[in-house]
Amino acid sequence: MKLLLIDSNAQALRELAARLLGLGCGDVIACSSSVEAVRLVEAGVEPIGLIVCDLQREDGVAVISHLARLDYRGRIAIVRPACEHALNAALAQAGHLDVVAALSRPVLDEALAGLLAVGLRRAIAQGQLTNAYQPRVDVRTGAVTGVEALVRWNHPTAGLLTSEEFLPTAADRALMPQIARVVLTRALDDAQRWRASGIDLDIAVNVATANLADPSFATMLVEQARARSVPLTRLRLEVPAAHVSANPLARLTALHALHDSGVRLAVDEFGMSRTTLDQLHAFPYDELKIDRCFVHGAAHDPALRAIFEASCGVARYLRMKVVALGVEDEDDWELVRGACDAAQGHYVAAPMSGEAVPGWITGWRSPEA
Repeated sequence: MKLLLIDSNAQALRELAARLLGLGCGDVIACSSSVEAVRLVEAGVEPIGLIVCDLQREDGVAVISHLARLDYRGRIAIVRPACEHALNAALAQAGHLDVVAALSRPVLDEALAGLLAVGLRRAIAQGQLTNAYQPRVDVRTGAVTGVEALVRWNHPTAGLLTSEEFLPTAADRALMPQIARVVLTRALDDAQRWRASGIDLDIAVNVATANLADPSFATMLVEQARARSVPLTRLRLEVPAAHVSANPLARLTALHALHDSGVRLAVDEFGMSRTTLDQLHAFPYDELKIDRCFVHGAAHDPALRAIFEASCGVARYLRMKVVALGVEDEDDWELVRGACDAAQGHYVAAPMSGEAVPGWITGWRSPEA
């Protein structure tokens, strides 16, 4: 999601942009000219989901008026002026505009982080989150064995956003557990439809540590799956390797309960954080997913290949299946064929909508065919 900053003070503009980038907002447009800012919005070339406008500037109220005239549909935050009259004038001009915050000076990082999360909370409440699915295949037979559910945000002004564009904000504001529940429910709905048409797949869903520490999560998962006649053995919950050691006692109990019910468990993004063998061994994980950083290009990079092969060795030692992420070309495919059980990446397929999955499976031809 693109964010537009409007402030005539160049130094303040740079500082605010840097702080927003540090909070995980990856696409910030900084404008010291109100005329240029209005032109950007009017052109619509780059959909802007949030505008932060400093009302200290003389033409701040005029900017708000122009945005109302353009029928801007994104969110607006205003930095409160010293003069209360200017604030009231701006709010009067706003009309139907979605003014979500009036920030006081100095603008604190906590206020900025909360501002970034406002739209995401609304997206969760209004059902704007949707799932995309990336297939995974058996590297020996080429058979499609499952899909991973990847969350997307169907943003009203910025279009379809990938998880990288908003999940950092979700993590900072403790929204990940809610998002995981939404993704899981949608994935079960799609799995039910696929099974009705004769397609039976494993469904992988990323979960937050807080989900696993919440006793109601496991109950909800089991009830939702059974209500849709989706076997629990078809569900795979993926926990980022960075979270393997977090809150171990509560998670150990929850993971064993889920595993005993038939749910499969996977360590995701292995290699991207410090994870000990003892931590992996203590939990009932069935699968280890090697991060794309150590897969793509490893066929030609001795250091990457050593890490990749060592990761495969760890999984074999712990009797876990191995999935390679980030298989992007033929060289990656040839590398993982001899070491892994399954592969996932653009060489197999890019993420797609749930509606597109059945047609893709019908047309899929393994590189070995």
